[in-house]
Amino acid sequence: MDFIEEAGAYAYLFTSRESLTHGFISVFEYLSRLMHLKQMLSPTSPLRELILEELFWRPPDLEGDGFRLEDTEIQDSTTESAIREKGEDTANWIQGYDDGYLEFLTKSQGVLGDKWMFHQYDHDHFPSIPHGHLNKQHSTKLDAYRGYTYDTLSNNKPLKREKKRFIIELWNNPEFRTFAIRAIDYYLEYFPAFQWRVSYPRRLPRIKRV
Repeated sequence: MDFIEEAGAYAYLFTSRESLTHGFISVFEYLSRLMHLKQMLSPTSPLRELILEELFWRPPDLEGDGFRLEDTEIQDSTTESAIREKGEDTANWIQGYDDGYLEFLTKSQGVLGDKWMFHQYDHDHFPSIPHGHLNKQHSTKLDAYRGYTYDTLSNNKPLKREKKRFIIELWNNPEFRTFAIRAIDYYLEYFPAFQWRVSYPRRLPRIKRV
């Protein structure tokens, strides 16, 4: 059996995602495209995992973040005040502007060997709001909820997935949570036609014990 080429599959997936975002196709049409694309992929294609995540993903307002956690982890979650001191050690809040963007830089390096930079008033919605840019390679992006990383110079090709602990620590940081709310509010105000992938975009992932 002949399978679709990876480059063509990537292009079809992200074109479909953009079409959904801008209201050109319905959610039903988008999911239908994903199911047909999955059938055309090689069994060893790395894109299959990404498609399955899209098909069976539950939004942050139901599961807390893009990673599926056990109930015990959710029940043992600490309050924001309990982790405030620890959270403040995970990132830098940069009091300054770069081309008009207030920035947030993680203190620790991620899975790609560099820190992630977030811009509060970023007009670009992909892959999430907010999303990170690799500090020394801004074309590489991070989905702040699900941990996926993408090379935007290669047609948004998926790279390594960020570690679960890294994403949890990011959302445990009270300063990042404030940053994220401002970024979301900005997009809600200036891009009211944008179709969010969750019902309540201002509901942030839960704070969890690391």
